[in-house]
Amino acid sequence: MPARSSLNQTESDWVAAASVQPFTGLAGYSRALLDSRSGEVRRLEAGLDAGTSRISGFARYFSDKVDVNVPRIETAQFGGQVLVTKHWGLSGSASFDLANKVTPLEQFGLLYQDECTHWELIYQHNGTYNRTLHPNDTIMVRLLLVTLGSTGYQRPDFR
Repeated sequence: MPARSSLNQTESDWVAAASVQPFTGLAGYSRALLDSRSGEVRRLEAGLDAGTSRISGFARYFSDKVDVNVPRIETAQFGGQVLVTKHWGLSGSASFDLANKVTPLEQFGLLYQDECTHWELIYQHNGTYNRTLHPNDTIMVRLLLVTLGSTGYQRPDFR
């Protein structure tokens, strides 16, 4: 097995995780991969979700030093939605590559939601900086059936 997998040793890495929900509308989590020999954090993910009946959002941090052949990955993501009326609102999210100081993905949208569906008309800017892919802009429609899917963050009263 390759060295980057940590499966070529007699001991595997340690995995640690924790989550907390101190009250309805606020939850946090973290996960980490620790090197079995040095105790160094090789991968870390942490996040926070918050929401009320009108506003919800998330913040995420991710750091990965597992693969020695790939430069360290360090990203932050933020996003959320605000309901201006009972059914209509605005949404947005962004991803930041902290290691390279670029913003590879941004989304802004108009949303409509009721008890059964969640619709979004989204403008997305993909600022990919890979040599073979170029930045592009897209407009798309997202439909979520409330009982079948989620965006990963939601209002606490949303089914």
